[in-house]
Amino acid sequence: MSALDAVPAGGRDELLQERARTGLWLCFTSITLFGLTDPFLHPGLLVPIYAIKLLQIAIIAVFLWLFRHPMRRATALVLAQLGVLAICVTTAWSGIITQEDVTTPLLLTVLTMGTATLLPWGVRPQIVTMAATALCVIWIATSVRRYYTYLPVIVVLSSSFSIYMAYALERYRVEQARMRAALAETQARQHQAEIAHAARLSTLGGMAAGLAHELNQPLAAVVSYARGCARRLETGEIPKAALLEVLEEISAQALRGGEVLRRIRDFLRGESRREEVDLNDVVRRALRFAEAEARRAEVRLELELAPEALRIEVDPIQIEQVILNLVQNGFEVMSTSNGAERVLGIATRRIAADTLEVTVRDSGSGLSSDVAARLFEPFFTTKPDGLGLGLSISRTIVEAHGGRLWATGNPDARGTAFRFTLRTTGGTA
Repeated sequence: MSALDAVPAGGRDELLQERARTGLWLCFTSITLFGLTDPFLHPGLLVPIYAIKLLQIAIIAVFLWLFRHPMRRATALVLAQLGVLAICVTTAWSGIITQEDVTTPLLLTVLTMGTATLLPWGVRPQIVTMAATALCVIWIATSVRRYYTYLPVIVVLSSSFSIYMAYALERYRVEQARMRAALAETQARQHQAEIAHAARLSTLGGMAAGLAHELNQPLAAVVSYARGCARRLETGEIPKAALLEVLEEISAQALRGGEVLRRIRDFLRGESRREEVDLNDVVRRALRFAEAEARRAEVRLELELAPEALRIEVDPIQIEQVILNLVQNGFEVMSTSNGAERVLGIATRRIAADTLEVTVRDSGSGLSSDVAARLFEPFFTTKPDGLGLGLSISRTIVEAHGGRLWATGNPDARGTAFRFTLRTTGGTA
């Protein structure tokens, strides 16, 4: 793990560090330029002046090195404040040596205003910088024993401007951070929805043969009734009552096929909405997708639903997806059970006043310790054509409803039992 990874992304402020480095380079440039003019302006004071400038360059080099490393925003604020104060004090010291009681205070004022417009660090550090600048100006005035009435006016005006700029910049920084966080959350939700949709497609793909058979039955019945009706109409042998009966049967079969398509459409759309439902009804609706596949795979479905209504506020489509994922896993595990009876049990019960539990158990070969340890990892799968998303997404859905999902072995040492709980109240959105 790199040093950058060791600092949480939410605690870093790369903009502050970048701006601090820029400010340090600007200070280095100004120090160098003034150093070139000092032999002409102060030829007799070059030794103390250059000693101070070397000290300033050393301070700048240390802080440049520190700001190259990732750090928390609080640490960056402290270091930036210390760097600015060090530059202020050494600049004032240099002004006292050269007796520059006007130029140096103006430089300090420019430094204060520069930090306000350059560093996104908020109002409090700017007030500290302003106070330090005012003290340095007083230090210079008392040391050179000259006092100008316009200096306080300049300091006050610059201080007011710098505080306002610091406040405006901080508001902009906070607003940008809020917008970035909202955008990241929106993108994460969209990505999660796309993954969930892919998982639903994969789940229905595994049951495609059974669903095709379930849809083919009403279509075949419609064709058969329609052809029979047409033949009898051609011969003129069908009475009105019989014709009405055939047409009603055709309508019933068409509605049956439409119901299959409606269930598939609703499941694939997966529109997120929470409503109060009976958990037993959600289980029954989910199993309608699996009944045809169970017959094809020769799996006996056993329902052990709670006798009382289990009222709960959930997103029924998402809970159906969880149940179907677990049922489909059970079908696939038992497909290799040659000769053994294939039984898939689904049970519901209330385990606490505000907690319901659903259990899906199969009679397969069970889970090895290696597979059990990685069972809910994204993209982990033991199937050659699997996506490895079903169980991971199922756990995410269950946890979003305030519950948890886990797997255990069956008491008779045959197969695996997946259990998940749901909170009747208090689940997260």
